[in-house]
Amino acid sequence: MKEVPPVGNGELVLIVDDEPVMREIATRVLETHGYRVIQAGNGAEGVAVFTRHVDEIKLVISDMEMPVMNGAAMIRSIERINPNIRVISSTGIATIRDAANCSANEHGTASPHHRILTKPYRLVDLLRTVDEAFKAA
Repeated sequence: MKEVPPVGNGELVLIVDDEPVMREIATRVLETHGYRVIQAGNGAEGVAVFTRHVDEIKLVISDMEMPVMNGAAMIRSIERINPNIRVISSTGIATIRDAANCSANEHGTASPHHRILTKPYRLVDLLRTVDEAFKAA
């Protein structure tokens, strides 16, 4: 039996990735499944977009390896603005420890608002992880 992917309720998601194809695919999938999406091409741009839409953005999905400002630095900056923002770090196996470390709070415990999505991922895994992020907190 085919798995039915979860759907959103119009929540605004910020996708931050330096690869335009990755941003576009994730955007199309999320929009098709009930989410609204805005994009940024690097961490510095991600912080700027987040700041402009701080009251609207409910979830940030970020690549960890990006030029200008990497995902970990961007996530720390965004969490200073909103410590309760839901975050999904999208990363390859080589940087999974960095993704896990940026999800820890000042006491070294994992944030309940942070998920890790290992690349490459299936689109249903993206949707499932987004759904889990919204149900978690």
